[in-house]
Amino acid sequence: MEYNSLRKLPIIVFFEILETNELSLLNLKNTSEENQRKIWDELYSEFLELNHEKESNYIFKIKRKIEVLLAKYKAVVLAIDCLMESDDKDRYSFLKKEGYVISIDNPIEDLEKAKKEANNIIVKVNSLSSQLPRENNDESVSIYDVLISYSTILGYDIDLDKVSVLKFFSLKKQVKSKIEQIENNVG
Repeated sequence: MEYNSLRKLPIIVFFEILETNELSLLNLKNTSEENQRKIWDELYSEFLELNHEKESNYIFKIKRKIEVLLAKYKAVVLAIDCLMESDDKDRYSFLKKEGYVISIDNPIEDLEKAKKEANNIIVKVNSLSSQLPRENNDESVSIYDVLISYSTILGYDIDLDKVSVLKFFSLKKQVKSKIEQIENNVG
């Protein structure tokens, strides 16, 4: 099944993609990586709207910047490595578009210099990574733990692997309502 909506996408798969960035888990056959990324970004944006968590949005934006920078770094280094072996006008124009100056008179020296300059991208990635919250592995809670606690609170069994993202938010509302009822009865 292709997961191109939150109604279809299991919450377990959603979090696995979030953790691994493995977009092939969306099962989007005959879809380019660029379109898979676009669909994932739309799904995640919709998730954030439903979740209303500003911190998640901030973290997502930083992770997205990191992904873009790493992709740029890989593309630049690959273009430079290929140009070290043979000339290619498209790769020269790509590097020029990315801000690297490669002269025709001395391309090898300029390519080596460009490769060193490309390392600045990794410095930016490290800087952005340092802005992400540190994960505490000792007290990490998996989506399975959350779903099982929802099942316990609500008093019925939940098929964990079949809970879509939208159903997850519905369960979350039910749990919140049940907890409020309990607090009102106790207080």
